[in-house]
Amino acid sequence: MQIKKQRVPHTTGTLLMCEDDAGLRNDLARVAENWLAACRPFTHIRKNNPNAEAHILSAFGGHGLTVTVEAGPTWERIKTSFY
Repeated sequence: MQIKKQRVPHTTGTLLMCEDDAGLRNDLARVAENWLAACRPFTHIRKNNPNAEAHILSAFGGHGLTVTVEAGPTWERIKTSFY
């Protein structure tokens, strides 16, 4: 058994674990783009960088992920993707 830990060391990043499927990746990107649209405009702006949405979305996803992996055909791979 192996334990794999992955961490995003920034407050505007997040880690998700889900299927590696192009349609799902497109859906996630669409949700991230539109989920907070009704809440705009945001007031958090630092150094002329309006990134409140990135902070809010990352709060729902989390900054760390720990997965236990056992050898065998069930686990083909664990892939991390950054968008």
